[in-house]
Amino acid sequence: MHHDPLFCPLRLGQLHLANRIVMPPMTRSRASQPGDVANAMMATYYAQRAGAGLIISEGTQIDPLGKGYAWTPGIHSAEQVAGWKQVTDAVHAQGGIMFAQLWHVGRVTHPGNIGGAQPLSSSAIQAKGVKVFVDNGSDAPGFVETVTPRAMTQADIDAVVGQFRRAARNAMEAGCDGIGPDRVGVRLAPLTTLNGTVDANPQETYLAAARLLGQLGVVYLHVAEADWDDAPLMAESFKQGLRDAFPNTLIYAGKYDGERARAAIEAGWADMIGFGRPFVANPDLPNRLRHGHPFAPHDPATLFGGGEKGLTDYPVYGAERA
Repeated sequence: MHHDPLFCPLRLGQLHLANRIVMPPMTRSRASQPGDVANAMMATYYAQRAGAGLIISEGTQIDPLGKGYAWTPGIHSAEQVAGWKQVTDAVHAQGGIMFAQLWHVGRVTHPGNIGGAQPLSSSAIQAKGVKVFVDNGSDAPGFVETVTPRAMTQADIDAVVGQFRRAARNAMEAGCDGIGPDRVGVRLAPLTTLNGTVDANPQETYLAAARLLGQLGVVYLHVAEADWDDAPLMAESFKQGLRDAFPNTLIYAGKYDGERARAAIEAGWADMIGFGRPFVANPDLPNRLRHGHPFAPHDPATLFGGGEKGLTDYPVYGAERA
């Protein structure tokens, strides 16, 4: 390809990205226990995928009460910061750029994951029918339904704001490339119904949010499109509205292949494209996209929990036939 929009460099704030390919946040539940600490196995996993223009880490809890799923990493203890430093060092050694995805899961957890405490949320409404996975004593997750959370007080809200502040400082100490001025991004999911979250007027809500975030100087919006089989399609007029409302980098993710990704960037409403599941089984995904090689399928049974199998043992293109 003489001109490939996926491989045009991009400036993201003060950072210079080699391409428009994003590895988005994906929970893999491989953190070391006890302590929810990022480890050498995770460092290998991310370093293998450092050919992405930008890596965004899996969701990383800012506090023990913010933990949603078993074996997910945190970034609130000194040991966790040191674990993430091992990861960022490995990514940087391969020429990669990495942000941390900081999260607090609110009601989407279970007391079994947060020391027996009652989850916190904006209101005392259970996410009915939503299941999370807990440590059931084996290396495979056990799924349990969420419980009714406790409505947060103003003091709780202030505390969580402080936890995000502390986690941001920890991420910088851990060597992440985001978090300081003009290095903060926000992830939005306008049409999702995941975990009982439904918006009656998503265009009004999210266009207003995009305008406000642009005024605050947020460096990117990561728009997660609904990607299940019968999911509602996000209209191109909605995407163009976000383009008009937000002045900085727009990242889209949701079942993109190379053709759709290139078309989105050329249309102008996307600057970068996130490839989630394809990055699981294709550590060399940018090279496959550049040369039109097929994507290897991932093994769903190894997505959450376990060890190196299904995490770091996927080969680069051609190696499986060597």
